[in-house]
Amino acid sequence: MTPSGSVLSTQQITWSLTFDMEPILATTPRYIRFFNDAGTEVHAIDTSSSDLQLSGNTLSFTTAPNVFAAGGHYILVDQGVVMSPSSGCATGGPAFAGISDSSTWTFNARPCPEGYDYQFGIQKCLHLHRRPMTYLDARAYCQSRGGGIFQLDDAADVSRVKAALAGRRVGMWVGLTDEVTEGTFVWEAGTALASGDFTDWAGDGFDHNGRFRHCVQMKRKFQWRWVVRSCRRARSLFFCQP
Repeated sequence: MTPSGSVLSTQQITWSLTFDMEPILATTPRYIRFFNDAGTEVHAIDTSSSDLQLSGNTLSFTTAPNVFAAGGHYILVDQGVVMSPSSGCATGGPAFAGISDSSTWTFNARPCPEGYDYQFGIQKCLHLHRRPMTYLDARAYCQSRGGGIFQLDDAADVSRVKAALAGRRVGMWVGLTDEVTEGTFVWEAGTALASGDFTDWAGDGFDHNGRFRHCVQMKRKFQWRWVVRSCRRARSLFFCQP
């Protein structure tokens, strides 16, 4: 059975089963069933459907992105009848040899790229760097991981990050700067902050204009709203995004 080992569940996956002899596809529904490691069925492929391709001894099919959650999974292939994982596969029937032992084949479905974790509070694949860094160092760190500083350009994301920061004293970099042109803020991805876009600027009590301040931070003193700090001196927590 391929693929094996670690599988990214956020991608479409092509599966191939190779048999000792050429299988005969059933004309009535029989199933290739996927179970998580708790024994709960999470997906099924109807072997009588046009979703399967048969070439010689090899049967192939695909599963769409995000069908599987993170964790170990296994499959059971029906042999003539649909069986539960506790009762294994039937001993008779023309269609498949069957897989009856959950230890026969396992895989891990990862919802995020290597080095990133699904942050349930924020509902995205991110990497939280727990040691405060300057903005320039944070940018270099994220780029070294093949990503960038997480852009807090959405009201829901900002609200979730504020909740995650509860009890902390150190701010969070937003992924927004006016390094190139004073007063013209640009996201890490290169998109300019336009009039009407979501923002969460701190109100009275903070001067956002400054010759040596160009990087936007969520600051505790202002209830985690946005202020402009030095990119080279101020240090903050940050998320990397792939």
